[in-house]
Amino acid sequence: MYKIGIFYFSGVGNTKKVSELMSTKINEYQNASTDIFSIEQIAHDFDFSQYEKLIIGTPTFHSAPAKPLLDFLTRVNPLKSPIPTFIFATYGLYSANTLRILSRYCM
Repeated sequence: MYKIGIFYFSGVGNTKKVSELMSTKINEYQNASTDIFSIEQIAHDFDFSQYEKLIIGTPTFHSAPAKPLLDFLTRVNPLKSPIPTFIFATYGLYSANTLRILSRYCM
């Protein structure tokens, strides 16, 4: 069994709901366990290396990822070795460049 960390920022709660649903479905159907965190709960020196995979979620604000999430990704300690990371965005209509911008920050 491997561990997946789900990290999200949620403005009005939609991204939180999607993160919780992902966690539930992964735990049901995969040989994995998940931990789920709002980025506001994470310390700057958080140890991401305890996870084999990461999932990062953001709402779309003005065709871009939420600034609090981008600020968080800029502040955290870089990983010593790469961890496969999956990203997602919630949005009402059109995500525009949100995932492209978020993927650059994750690199």
